[in-house]
Amino acid sequence: MKEGLGLWPPVTGLFPKVVPPEGDTFNGVFLPGGIEIGHSPWAIHRSTIVFGPDANVFLPERWLEVPEPQLQEMERSNELIFGYGRFRYLGKAVAFLELNKNFVELLSRYDISLIDPSNLWNSVNAGTFAQKDMWVRITRRDGCMD
Repeated sequence: MKEGLGLWPPVTGLFPKVVPPEGDTFNGVFLPGGIEIGHSPWAIHRSTIVFGPDANVFLPERWLEVPEPQLQEMERSNELIFGYGRFRYLGKAVAFLELNKNFVELLSRYDISLIDPSNLWNSVNAGTFAQKDMWVRITRRDGCMD
């Protein structure tokens, strides 16, 4: 799920925040008070510094094959998808619980495959991602009980 959320985050906007009136310093750069500054989860997850030279490639195993310091940096970057500080999405734990439950149930009961792997979906980003023309074949697994 981490890899999918990184490449196709649910929200791709800048999450702007207003710098306090007295200003602030971030990474040695002074930010004047009153300006808006934000981050883009979509751009952060394409950082080759954090995620490697293949940051634009769906590669779930990257989370298993990296040294601990890099994994920690990847985890911190992934957390930004849900905001930070007092603006953090409070429903994150419930959302992950539901996603895990749904994936386990779907993948244990059904085989799901792309009808034409050479013709992937079309993706549109207007603040959130919307996929279309993603044609899949879904068949019930043998011996699956309802």
